Amino acid sequence: MRVRLSKQEEQDSRGRLAFLKKLHLRTGFGGEELEKMLNEQCCTEFLCGRRACPRCAKLSSQRMAIEIEGLVDEGELGPSLTFVTLVHERGTLSPEDIVHSNIKKFASQEGRKICGALRRGAAVIGAVDDGFIKDVDGSEYFQRHSHCIVSGKLSRGQLKNLKQQYPKTESIQRPVHTNRITPNSILPLCKYMLKIEHYGKSKFIARPKSSGRNPYKSSATMRLPQYAEEALIRNHAQFRVTDSLILVGLRRKRSADPTACNSTILKR
Repeated sequence: MRVRLSKQEEQDSRGRLAFLKKLHLRTGFGGEELEKMLNEQCCTEFLCGRRACPRCAKLSSQRMAIEIEGLVDEGELGPSLTFVTLVHERGTLSPEDIVHSNIKKFASQEGRKICGALRRGAAVIGAVDDGFIKDVDGSEYFQRHSHCIVSGKLSRGQLKNLKQQYPKTESIQRPVHTNRITPNSILPLCKYMLKIEHYGKSKFIARPKSSGRNPYKSSATMRLPQYAEEALIRNHAQFRVTDSLILVGLRRKRSADPTACNSTILKR
């Protein structure tokens, strides 16, 4: 007898098939190879929890948003939130290196750096992300970085500490980027932090129209080359979605669900 799927399950199934088809066209992976990498048994009753799985990444981002909204409603995250993007040169990886890189270890290192910069009292929930860069000299590489939602407004001292931990370099001109956010933007930001489809940036030297300005470095969005997308999928298929999470002043509760964030504020 054919099992009847719910409307949401049918949408998730169609979305997963569409994603696999797109990956097959972009990377050249065979259908069977993709299913094996992303766990062909993944379904609503048995979630694989892989970072490269579109269903599990979507569920994790939704649950992360619910978790954060719950902490906001309980007053645990303060009256305001700040969205922070952090980039460090140690996250610069070649496509060959990123296949064997450890997302979980990187997330743990980021948590310690952020904790040291913000000091006691801050609560942070975020995730590791991978961006692809094609530089002006033609070199191509991945820039692993982190996005975080931080409780409250960053003080001058906290911002200064972050900039010391994440210094500006020739290739990283804006290592610390902050934005105040509203509760309505929590879900879109969580989806962005745990996104499945990645795009790159192609850097170029822009020539200003006014004669008084010097040429400057700019960038444009680009689709990942086939070899880069293949490398990223091979890496993300090795880890769970929750392996990329960054928690400061929060901890995960035990859960059998591999996509659950289940964070709770630490008792001071």
